[in-house]
Amino acid sequence: MKLVKMFYSRNPYDFCDDDEEEDKIKPMKVDIDLSLSAYANARRFYDQKRHAAKKEQKTVDASEKALKSAERKTKETLKEVAAVASINKARKTYWFEKFLWFISSENYLVIGGRDQQQNELIVKRYMVAGDLYVHADLHGASSCVIKNPTGSNLPTLHYMPSTSSFLLFLTKSISTIYYRSQHLKV
Repeated sequence: MKLVKMFYSRNPYDFCDDDEEEDKIKPMKVDIDLSLSAYANARRFYDQKRHAAKKEQKTVDASEKALKSAERKTKETLKEVAAVASINKARKTYWFEKFLWFISSENYLVIGGRDQQQNELIVKRYMVAGDLYVHADLHGASSCVIKNPTGSNLPTLHYMPSTSSFLLFLTKSISTIYYRSQHLKV
């Protein structure tokens, strides 16, 4: 063993081991406090080693915990995204959803236009024989068509308060409501 460095201000010395195994093992500098006994110096080094080992184990445990937490959060996020994607794919969009629409209490589909162009489209393209056309006596009011899938006679608006309420709501005023059946010649 040889003395490498001596610190007078702190009273420790640095020693280096010069054995035959020096080629195999790297030399290590050790601070020895001359005011302590050999056993006290050894105990101080073992305490430092034990403290460093505990600190290393805590760091490893914390990193494993953080990694598991990140994996769990990633899995939860992927499940939520998959659930939202499956919900979005499960529902089919119907042709009448681009219009104002509702299902009446008598189970008839009622569609109304949002503007003049949609009003014309509803009447010209989607109104067929057996459907009922409803319109308020106001300029720019929405046109409504009550779809009748069975082709049987529809009850009048007197028996369909939901449709008349819908049309009055769209016009935002109180006015007279007219209706007529579509009769097409075949």
